[in-house]
Amino acid sequence: HGVCEYTKNGIKRYRVSIHINGNYKIGTYSTEEKAAIAYNKAVDLAKAHGIRKAFPENYVETVSPKRYADIYNKLSISKKYMNYLQTHF
Repeated sequence: HGVCEYTKNGIKRYRVSIHINGNYKIGTYSTEEKAAIAYNKAVDLAKAHGIRKAFPENYVETVSPKRYADIYNKLSISKKYMNYLQTHF
């Protein structure tokens, strides 16, 4: 959910967005797994800021729970999205 694949200069990339009063770009990532985890992180951040929308989440079965946590903690989320959460919720 929230992941769109595209090709730029012959390289696959994955763009992530989330819909909260409009679409917010979360970021662009090199793998589908990172993109899916980034979307889940954006959902977690939205919920932490009090947004009570029933967001679907991605189940990433191609990575171990430890690897998932490592990726989750290292992923950057767009500043625009973070600012939106901090100023509106």
